[in-house]
Amino acid sequence: MIAAELGLLVELDPELREQGYGGLEGRFTADVLAEAPYDFTDPAACAPGGESIRNVHDRVGRCLETYLRRYAGRECVLVGHGDAFRIGLARLEGRGPGDVPWRELANGSVTTVTESRTGRVQMG
Repeated sequence: MIAAELGLLVELDPELREQGYGGLEGRFTADVLAEAPYDFTDPAACAPGGESIRNVHDRVGRCLETYLRRYAGRECVLVGHGDAFRIGLARLEGRGPGDVPWRELANGSVTTVTESRTGRVQMG
């Protein structure tokens, strides 16, 4: 819808996908939380066949850093999953995978990321 409104082509980037939960995919959140074989707050832990917070922090963080460089001084629209962006944005702020703050990124919300001349990332 965004691309159509702006007259742009859609480019898919698999690096912007949501965190993979392996064998827990497709299950109700309440069931997953009740039966999860690991601590969701541990940045190194993951479900069998899934990704850890550390994995997502590295993958999405690198991807967002690439877009910041590629579109420096210009605008770029990225669409993705809130939790993956929340973790990637923490990396842009210089936070490690164990220091990802809770940030509500509601469906359809817009987060603006700018980089200053000093390299400091600001979000609004």
